[in-house]
Amino acid sequence: MFSQSRLVAILFSLSALVNALPAGAPEDKAEGNAEIEARWNLAKVYKHCVNNKQIALTFNDGPTKWTEDLVNVLDGFGAKGTFFVTGKQNGHCIYHDKSVARINYAYSHGHQIATHTWDHPGDLRSLSDPDVNKELHRLDRALKKILGIKAHFFRPPGGNYDNRIRKLVKANGQDIVLWDFDPNDSASGFNDIKNNNPNKALITAHETHDVTWNILPWFIPDLQSKGYSFVTVAECLGGLNPYDFVGSPSTKDASWHC
Repeated sequence: MFSQSRLVAILFSLSALVNALPAGAPEDKAEGNAEIEARWNLAKVYKHCVNNKQIALTFNDGPTKWTEDLVNVLDGFGAKGTFFVTGKQNGHCIYHDKSVARINYAYSHGHQIATHTWDHPGDLRSLSDPDVNKELHRLDRALKKILGIKAHFFRPPGGNYDNRIRKLVKANGQDIVLWDFDPNDSASGFNDIKNNNPNKALITAHETHDVTWNILPWFIPDLQSKGYSFVTVAECLGGLNPYDFVGSPSTKDASWHC
């Protein structure tokens, strides 16, 4: 028989073990279960739009040289998009004058800005907690300086995450957005979506020449003629707030560097 003090010690150890589980539990990721998400402090994971006949076009890895052209194409059709931006990737630095102008152009034209990590590591799950937090916080600081905002929605590179990542994202005040259609930035992929006439679609894409000039100019009006509207992620998710706060941008200083 265990003594009372020994029993208390065992129960305390079990309690500590349970409290340590959120990094990997529950094992099924518990997506969409609000009770479990709240209990384990997990970020919500969104993969689908809410309302029929709404399409959310999302663009990863910007700002790039195609950002302003892409915004002009969207604007020309009265469409909205969401830009999941990075801080430093493929030779661009978000603090460079051209990058600042590009992200401001998208934001000022009413498109949504969301985050996609600072320098796009291949898989966040391979990073330590401090390094994941650096990926989140450094980009948050940049967007606060450049636009005066804190973006609420985050997309992990490659769509790779687990409950540890969800817990860290939640602690940063954000939720995760994935997708339900990936056309692989190809005309055939976008054509498949168009021909399938989905009830709704949350599409992932990138800022490329083909997407900007050879695909969207026929993809958008064709679906609009069928009654679809092109909206931001926040609107496609039922009118959620895209930003945790909106303030004023900062004056550029020596801290604006990559």
